Amino acid sequence: SFIVRNAKVTDRSCVKLSNLKNLRLIVLSNTGITNETIFSLSETLTKLLTVGFEQTDISSESMIKLVKKNRFIQALDVTKTKVDNDFITSLTENCDDIQMLGLSHTSVTDVGVISVAHKYPKLTTLFLSNVEVSDATVSTVASCCPSLQTLSLGSVPVTDSAVRHLAQNCDKLRVVGLNGTQISDVAMVYLEKLTSLQKINVANTKVTKQAISSLLVRLPGLDVLSG
Repeated sequence: SFIVRNAKVTDRSCVKLSNLKNLRLIVLSNTGITNETIFSLSETLTKLLTVGFEQTDISSESMIKLVKKNRFIQALDVTKTKVDNDFITSLTENCDDIQMLGLSHTSVTDVGVISVAHKYPKLTTLFLSNVEVSDATVSTVASCCPSLQTLSLGSVPVTDSAVRHLAQNCDKLRVVGLNGTQISDVAMVYLEKLTSLQKINVANTKVTKQAISSLLVRLPGLDVLSG
């Protein structure tokens, strides 16, 4: 494993990482790496299972090459990077066992997320905050990925309809981020049936204190963020 977060790491300082040919986990989040590092790593690293490059200056171009060389990746986080649907196309064509995927604050759209949902029915964790996806797309995710446990939809323009489909199909949900969405008190009624739910974020929504109180009667152990 190689893990570095929030450090002044550059492409130059990552050169020797290419020698770690048996590396299974690599995290270089919030560092100064660019596509140059990813291209270099793709030349020799072919056994990666967990990849975290969030908050870096990388794009689809280099990540496409990485996933072509690492077909057994299970967990991948490219939050706050420049990846788009082109990367998703390559990911779904090359990697068959993605279970955790972080796409928040990227240029991925409905088309990409729908492809992810159809390809990865065993997905347990999906981060989509600040991604332009619709209720219909979330509905597809819900129906295709019944094993979801963590879903982040912060600042995504979805409504109560999306929550209804999640409640109907994803009974294993534990953590749901709905902050900054267009949901209302109706969504809280839908969430009552999710007995595995442990934490929700409904800050900056139309959800009222009364609706939250009613939900807590049904799910007394639930942690609700609503500030």
